[in-house]
Amino acid sequence: MTLKQSNRYCFHCEVAEMISRNGKRIIKATCSPGTIIIEIPDDGKIQLGEQVQVTGAIQVESVESLNPHM
Repeated sequence: MTLKQSNRYCFHCEVAEMISRNGKRIIKATCSPGTIIIEIPDDGKIQLGEQVQVTGAIQVESVESLNPHM
C-alpha cells in the first residue's frame, strides 16, 4: 500500500557529531521523541491491533537552538 499523508513532527534532539562532507557541514543528532503517533490513511483492510510497517520521509524545515549561545 502506498498512500501519501501529510504529518508534522517535532523532535527534541542533541547534536552528536559534526562532519564535513563534500565541502558542506553535516550534523548528526540523536533524538528521543518517545512514543510517536502517526496518522495513516485507512485502506479499509487494516484491523485494530494489527502490526503495520509505515514508510515515508521527513523533510527538515527548520532547526532551532535550544541553548543560549555564550
